[in-house]
Amino acid sequence: MHKEFSKKTREEIRLRLLVILEKCAYGHKTKFANTIGHSTGNVEAWFNVKGVALPSIKAMYALVTVYRINLNWLVCGEGNMFINERSETNVKLLNENEFLKGQISAYEKVLKKIK
Repeated sequence: MHKEFSKKTREEIRLRLLVILEKCAYGHKTKFANTIGHSTGNVEAWFNVKGVALPSIKAMYALVTVYRINLNWLVCGEGNMFINERSETNVKLLNENEFLKGQISAYEKVLKKIK
């Protein structure tokens, strides 16, 4: 048992693993296990309600390389689920930024004509 993690933390990690399972393997544990190169038995243990087993470093490495899972999100619940995932707010800000750049460029052209 992973005594370095509290029961609450292990349960939170287990719940995030369930989210990964649903989003990346549509809930299919065997497919998920095969894709990351681990036995179905190991993977089943991660989803056990008792929350005793956690993924090994090798398994977490596979989650990063295969599915681009952000380990900070998996272990701590911080950040985005996927590496390089942009939040909706960031995407809106990027779009606004591009729009404003276009507006500035248009105004600069008008100013050049006036001068």
